[in-house]
Amino acid sequence: MTTFHEMLGTDDSMSATEVKKRYKSISTRVHPDKGGSDALMRIVTQSYNFVLKGDGNKEVFNSVTVEKGDVSKLQAKVRLLEKENRQLKEAYDRVQKENDKLKEELKDQVAEQFTQQRRHDRASHQTDDELKRLKRQIKDKEKEFAKLEAEYNSYREKREHAVAVEGEPQRRRGPKRASGLLVLLGIILVVAMLGSMPGVSEKIAALIAPKEAKEERAVTIVRPQKPVENDIIELEPLSETQPEVITLPTEFFDIHPINQAGMWGNFRYQESARPYIAVKSKKGSYVVRGCEGNFYFYLNSPNKPLRVSPNLSYRRQQENFHVYEIQYGNGSALDNWFDSNSLLINGESFANANFAQAINRHTQTCLATNR
Repeated sequence: MTTFHEMLGTDDSMSATEVKKRYKSISTRVHPDKGGSDALMRIVTQSYNFVLKGDGNKEVFNSVTVEKGDVSKLQAKVRLLEKENRQLKEAYDRVQKENDKLKEELKDQVAEQFTQQRRHDRASHQTDDELKRLKRQIKDKEKEFAKLEAEYNSYREKREHAVAVEGEPQRRRGPKRASGLLVLLGIILVVAMLGSMPGVSEKIAALIAPKEAKEERAVTIVRPQKPVENDIIELEPLSETQPEVITLPTEFFDIHPINQAGMWGNFRYQESARPYIAVKSKKGSYVVRGCEGNFYFYLNSPNKPLRVSPNLSYRRQQENFHVYEIQYGNGSALDNWFDSNSLLINGESFANANFAQAINRHTQTCLATNR
């Protein structure tokens, strides 16, 4: 016979909430207003009550009293209801299996997509690292190229400046001078040996004696001295016997004020209009480089200090600045500025921002000025 569980399509593992859902689903179909009957409605209601009490395995017709109606008709409807419940349960099981299958497929797809995403992320990270490495190499090469270009331009600038002031520079004559002295010494020895022979000394004297006495004129190349207080190189007055002297022009020291500290900039001296680059420290001092290629330290102090760094050579006072040439050490060469972010000069820190761009523009401007 049919049990209450079979009547509702439930079992002992289902919760009260699930049993209630099954009861509502069946009662809507057997309700008198939906084409059912009072007897079926009572059977479904009593089945629901028995299942909630834990008596769902009891047989329906041994536990339910039918007050009215034909028992055979009622049994037929109950069998029909049981068939529908079985069909619904089979359909539910099929849907449940398909749902589980879809869940597994979706799980596999999600896992595959996650694996592919991880591979993509790993490849993307490797590509980003490679790009960063290449960018660093390019930046280092650009910095190295800028350094070499600045050194080459500085060499050209100094050479053209020297040619413009002194003419074509003389070549070194050290080895040739030494070899010339050796040849001269050999000639003297030969002449001495021949002079000891009778009658030969008179002939040698006749050969080497000059036919006419030529006026001798000494030629002296005067190098520029360190600037003195009045910016003029003092030379001895020329006499009739002294050679002509070319006085090299000294660089002007009148610079423009800079508002921002730590940033190299391109400027021109106020009087000479020659180009220079400069950077300012937080204490108001400057480092300046002109077309001649030397670096100068402008100490911002009303009084000349008693002690400064040993690599600083005093040049002059310009307004509230005491000007020193940086002869060696920190700040004296292009390499110092290219290879560091800041330099310490006489206890003051000078930042090195924008130096490569400033020195390149400065070198080009100096080359154009010297032409």
